[in-house]
Amino acid sequence: MYLSIEEKLTKTMGLTSTSVGSSTIHRAVESRMKQIQTDDPEHYYQLICTDEDELKNLIEAVIIPETWFFRDHHPFIALATYAKQRTLSPLETIRILSIPCSTGEEPYSIAMTLLQAGMRPNEFSIDAIDISNQNITKAKEAKYGKNSFREEDQRYRDQYFHQENERYALTQEVKDRVRFVQGNILNPQFTPAHTEYDIIFCRNLLIYFDRPTQEKCLLLFEKWLTPGGVFFVGHAETGSSINAIFDIAPYPRAFAFRKRVAQKEKAKEAIVTPKKTSTASILENNRKTIAPAPKVKPKIIPPEITNPMPIEVANKVRLAENETVVQIERKANEGRLEEAMLDCNQYLIRYPNVAQVHYLLGLVQQAQGKTRQAKESFQKTIYLEPTHFEALIHLSSMAENQGDQVEAKRYRDRAERIRKKAEVS
Repeated sequence: MYLSIEEKLTKTMGLTSTSVGSSTIHRAVESRMKQIQTDDPEHYYQLICTDEDELKNLIEAVIIPETWFFRDHHPFIALATYAKQRTLSPLETIRILSIPCSTGEEPYSIAMTLLQAGMRPNEFSIDAIDISNQNITKAKEAKYGKNSFREEDQRYRDQYFHQENERYALTQEVKDRVRFVQGNILNPQFTPAHTEYDIIFCRNLLIYFDRPTQEKCLLLFEKWLTPGGVFFVGHAETGSSINAIFDIAPYPRAFAFRKRVAQKEKAKEAIVTPKKTSTASILENNRKTIAPAPKVKPKIIPPEITNPMPIEVANKVRLAENETVVQIERKANEGRLEEAMLDCNQYLIRYPNVAQVHYLLGLVQQAQGKTRQAKESFQKTIYLEPTHFEALIHLSSMAENQGDQVEAKRYRDRAERIRKKAEVS
């Protein structure tokens, strides 16, 4: 009967027992059965099939919020770059969707990022959606404990919060920018507040779904995004399903994608703005068709080193030259891809063993549609730094695009081992 309950949860909210573990679901079921004073799993199964309120209670018991402000900060760096590049007409507003929003840390982080980037409050709106009513209630309250503040940089807390006993209350300025709504993306009756969004944050939701449910959700997000809109996912959610629908956006370490622009739209943009230099236009004008999978599996190509330097010394150089690397990354974020590529190549002439610059070069090449060169750059990255998580994720996605599921799994398994080791340490 527990299996039937698991299947009911999968049908209702897309949750698979393999993603959270059957034991987690069993504990939630037993907790709810105890609260309603029954010890019969079959009776409880019949109850959740007929009582919508109890089904919601079970969903609340299964969901364990795990979030904090500016979690994995690179997507917010990319968001700030996007905001600074975007030129708005007087009546135009950037629309953003955050789903699932959990207890509000992510959508509020989005709002603070945009305010810090110089946007006026009336220039953006954020819709935040979660399946949990409890999460929505906490998000609207906007009072948080220390566990919600895990990033090293705490300056935003001083600026946008005031302390109330052991908790921190968010300022009204930020609260007013977010509209919270309870909703289930898998409910056929569910529709967001707007028909199109410029940006969608959907991080760490797809990992709980099976492949058909993932694909269903991705098609919804593609429908809701404006042409060229940006879609942020979690680091473990980049894979063939996403790459089949979206294009990778050149925001380093942000795990961001762009909605593809139809050929008519591309032609229209080329006529209206022939000198457009935004990231989106560069991607659109330079993208090439990805070649089919080669019959012979390519070998990993080690870097050609013209001026050898021990790898352990290269790590020190990477720190010493950090400002240069940051500038290259900034140019890539701003869509100045040719400049970023030139800087990478010039840097690698001096320091050919610096993995991070090979990685940035791969991102630029990927944005330009140079798939083969990008793959070689990512391979050089992990040759020099075997634990480079982002390069492994990109290689896994590229292998899936080319139909090589064995190689894709090999890279993804390596990345997952690195992630788990980092969490333990």
